[in-house]
Amino acid sequence: MVTPPQDTDPTRNSRGGTPLVQSVVRASRIVGVLLRSSQGERVADVARELGLTKSTTHRILRTLESEGVVRRDPEGGRYALDLASLVGAPGLVSGVASLEATIQNSLDELAQSTGATAVLTFPDQTRRNVVAGVYALSPEPVRLNPSALPAVPAHAIAPGKCCLAAMSDEELTELLGEKLPRVTRFTITSLEALAKQLAQVRRRGYAICEQEAMVGICGLAVPVRDRAGAVVASLALGVTGHTLPRNRIRQSLPPLRSTAETVSQLLYDARRPE
Repeated sequence: MVTPPQDTDPTRNSRGGTPLVQSVVRASRIVGVLLRSSQGERVADVARELGLTKSTTHRILRTLESEGVVRRDPEGGRYALDLASLVGAPGLVSGVASLEATIQNSLDELAQSTGATAVLTFPDQTRRNVVAGVYALSPEPVRLNPSALPAVPAHAIAPGKCCLAAMSDEELTELLGEKLPRVTRFTITSLEALAKQLAQVRRRGYAICEQEAMVGICGLAVPVRDRAGAVVASLALGVTGHTLPRNRIRQSLPPLRSTAETVSQLLYDARRPE
């Protein structure tokens, strides 16, 4: 008789297959708890809900943090899911395996209706940059490919400005400093000039960029919010050109905002307990 490794559960899975790996089961259940939490959870709360020891729970959370699946708030000590990782690896949690595909379908429709590349972006762990999650390429022959922009300074691109606009001036100064890095000759490098533009973003509810992250590329973005109204991501349209015509902004905003609302509902409906 072969004794299973210590890190496996001798209970067979629902299909009668091989023994379940206990640490993976526990990690999946912890992610499930975080899915149902809008503010994040402390180690002790997660351990109590799942009947685990604090040391085991903490070890798994630290592992998930090192892999970028969760983030820890350094002030409150709460752990929360990194939504970019959730969209990139939805199979981690039972019940949201089709989340990425559903979001992808929404972005495909947006790209087709607007003729622009549609990109769902998230701030990285520093909050100084944004990274692309799901995207749909424009049907046009000449188009933006988000894979060419793996990480972009938030102040230089429309979706990043949506995230920065949710911060106070004090938070911006602490996060960015007074001098901003230049990406192209069109990039805003003054915090004062950026603050004025972010004030416009707050009033209008959308952000634009014109060749600030890549020459010949312009963008239009709106925020994606959680159930409490906090900005957690941005949905953007990228087009080729030297400027973003105002009539294109007017035409693109309604479907862009509608899709952003759909994405928000998809992300946060997945986090509600049944």
